[in-house]
Amino acid sequence: MAKKLLTFGVPIVAIDTSNNLLAWADIFLIKLFRGFSDLGIYWASTITANLLLLFSQPLISIFSPIVAELFGKKDTQRLSFMISYLIERYCLLTLPILTVFIIFPSGILKTIFTEDYTAGTLPLQIYSTAMLLYGLSTILQTVITGSGKPRHVAQIIIIAAIVNVILNLILIKPYGITGASTATLCSSSFILTASYLHTRKIIKFTIHRDRYTKILTSLTATITVIYMIKLTIPNLPLALTTSIITLPVTYLTLLLTQRALREEDLTLLEMILHKMKIPADTERLILKVLKKGVS
Repeated sequence: MAKKLLTFGVPIVAIDTSNNLLAWADIFLIKLFRGFSDLGIYWASTITANLLLLFSQPLISIFSPIVAELFGKKDTQRLSFMISYLIERYCLLTLPILTVFIIFPSGILKTIFTEDYTAGTLPLQIYSTAMLLYGLSTILQTVITGSGKPRHVAQIIIIAAIVNVILNLILIKPYGITGASTATLCSSSFILTASYLHTRKIIKFTIHRDRYTKILTSLTATITVIYMIKLTIPNLPLALTTSIITLPVTYLTLLLTQRALREEDLTLLEMILHKMKIPADTERLILKVLKKGVS
């Protein structure tokens, strides 16, 4: 028992320590090299970008015990399907949020904070991309840990933390908060790549290119619509509000048109609607409409 606790406990401690280093190295070095003014702007950008982890954390909370159970049963077929499904759905849900952050960074910072924080627009765009990659990697790391190999996750995070510190030391002094966000993007890219390669060694899962093509096609068309809104409406808050309303409607319509949904989506949505105590007629209507987009 003691040996098992050490086998899992030591890597978990190393992961937590390295994650803290990843989270705090840029903040400490920005304060050291650039001062509290830049630090405040960077802080605003990072906590806004962390909204991109909105879906990954709940998914991991649900996914972790299921992964351990499936590995225990050696049910690799269901596990492979689940990994593929979760990654695909994470991208489907998170990419639209990234789109808003990329197109309206100054409007978001101005709305959430004040005009003074709009200097963090480029760091917000870069850091948001980094959080998208990091969210993907956490799903894969759950698989690695669930397979009984948390030391591999620890190795990845430790190396990434060291790389992150080195890049921050190199980039913050000449490039400020843009350099700090770039360092985070580089370390997140490394974490995702290494996590993907390790996961593929443990279990093979399918990347359905046709499904991702549908998602990206729908997203590209939606981005075009949103960008046209930005160009035609000079008032930035109004353009942002209009885009936030238009984006989910356009995106969902295009997904349904291309039949990009799965039966599992309807099952999950039905459970959610039932728990929300939606009227039965309304629930049936919603599911009927969405069913047309299932392939």
